[in-house]
Amino acid sequence: MLDFVPCGDLHSILKKRRLRENEVLYFVGEAILALNAIHSQQYIYRDLKPENLLLDFDGHILLTDFGLAKKVPRIDALNYSQCGTLQVMAPEILGESGYCCLVDYYNIGTLTYELATGKVPIFTQKHRLFLEENNPAFAKLSEDLKDFIKKLLIPEPSRRLGAISGLREITAHPWMASIDLQKLFLKKVAPPLLVDPSSISYQPKSSVSESIDATNQKYSNTDSRYIPNFSYDESLECCLISKLDLNDECSKEKISKTTTISTNAGSTTNSPSMGKKVSASDPKEKQEENVTEADDTEIEDDLVAAKFDHYKSLKTKSMKLLKGPPLILKS
Repeated sequence: MLDFVPCGDLHSILKKRRLRENEVLYFVGEAILALNAIHSQQYIYRDLKPENLLLDFDGHILLTDFGLAKKVPRIDALNYSQCGTLQVMAPEILGESGYCCLVDYYNIGTLTYELATGKVPIFTQKHRLFLEENNPAFAKLSEDLKDFIKKLLIPEPSRRLGAISGLREITAHPWMASIDLQKLFLKKVAPPLLVDPSSISYQPKSSVSESIDATNQKYSNTDSRYIPNFSYDESLECCLISKLDLNDECSKEKISKTTTISTNAGSTTNSPSMGKKVSASDPKEKQEENVTEADDTEIEDDLVAAKFDHYKSLKTKSMKLLKGPPLILKS
């Protein structure tokens, strides 16, 4: 079961208005507490962003979407799987030397920037550097906030804020000095945002037809193995028509003959050309009957082959039928 959190995520709030700096500080502090709880259980999160922070009725955030979280033997153990949101992904994830929980510290920086400016940070393509000239909204922030973001977005993990003593080092930064994380953990700090429950709109419950029981009762007495109003002969004819070219006179003739075969199976054979009944006592007519049956069998075999041609594997076909040179696998 999941908690009922109907107030949306921080990303939807950023679409409506820009957050003040004290509001950003509050949400970043709660996000750090959430990461601390995850890291204490030896998990790395790898996808911290406003879309994954839900706001509850009391104004607190809840971290959600643990699809990219990973259990690790140690919080500083190296990992090599490349996953995350590419726009805010730590640069070492795309490398080959491995990464650890420092990628979550990097995402604290991207989260802080996005909450403070309402925009996703822009990095250089080659070295993933965060440059102020590429992010004009960065200039409007306070000096302590800018220093906090820049130290978290250092591409080299060993020089990043938090690389020495973890989240304790991040919370000791001057920008976070004005908030008491202990009181924040005990929920003794008043949330900066409160949502009016009456302003939340819910989708109406999906309507169910009142006659649904009557619909189910309609076929309750029939054998469940059979589908009502379904003709096998008609369905077979539809399949043959879909497989053959209707513009081809030969195809039309094949369909006509096959329909005659299916409708007269088990009875006396009719000649498709003359339309007369064949008597088994006349040798000539018996010979004509054998020719007709042989032709019909050949036609039916062709139709079956055409019907199931798409099931054939490429391995069963001749190399001459394959387009292009044969594939050569190198050991």
